[in-house]
Amino acid sequence: MKLINAKIVPGTVQEVVDDYGTIKGSAYGLFSAEESTENLPPIYPFFTVTHGTFSRPTVGELIWVISTTDNPAELFYFKQRELTEDIKNIIEEVGSNQCEIISNYEGKNGWAQIFFADGTGWMVRNDGVQFNMTDEKIVLTTGSKNRTISISSDGISLGTEGTSKEKAVLGDSLSKLLQQLDINIKTLASTASASPYTTHLTTVINKMASDLDSSLQNILSENVSLD
Repeated sequence: MKLINAKIVPGTVQEVVDDYGTIKGSAYGLFSAEESTENLPPIYPFFTVTHGTFSRPTVGELIWVISTTDNPAELFYFKQRELTEDIKNIIEEVGSNQCEIISNYEGKNGWAQIFFADGTGWMVRNDGVQFNMTDEKIVLTTGSKNRTISISSDGISLGTEGTSKEKAVLGDSLSKLLQQLDINIKTLASTASASPYTTHLTTVINKMASDLDSSLQNILSENVSLD
């Protein structure tokens, strides 16, 4: 059995209703922790064919809340620390040691999915775009060549994960360097015009200075910055 018509969201027990495991609780995207328990619907313990027992929940305990699209008013839960193999078997596996436990929506561009990679971090996937976050790095991939962003303790790589071929340039520092070069070229043009032996170079040098002036106006981005 796969919960393909359900979403599973993290929650917290707010009230234990009875001795059969029925509770009321908060759940991300479903109910706020600020909501009065009187206004919250009951949430029932989740059982599978092979998993028919439960330990009594306590107020404040972390849980996973299951909401199905077929019957959104009927809610179930299981404890976050009791994600047994029986429970894992009903959750779609994605790669090694990864399971879907947050949400799975079908949109106009395909499936939008949020996964928790057990012990390693989070994954958000929408069509061909994927976002991975672990305790070591953050990676955004688009599915297109040279369209990846990765952030780690070693730095930020744009284009290819961790191995972009070239170093980024600091725009302000480059602009100052080119401005100084522009001054030097204009000085060279003035010096060349003072001598009959080099005056013929003045036109060429002034053209270089003019081209550089035009480039300097467009070299800095108004939307992207680097440290």
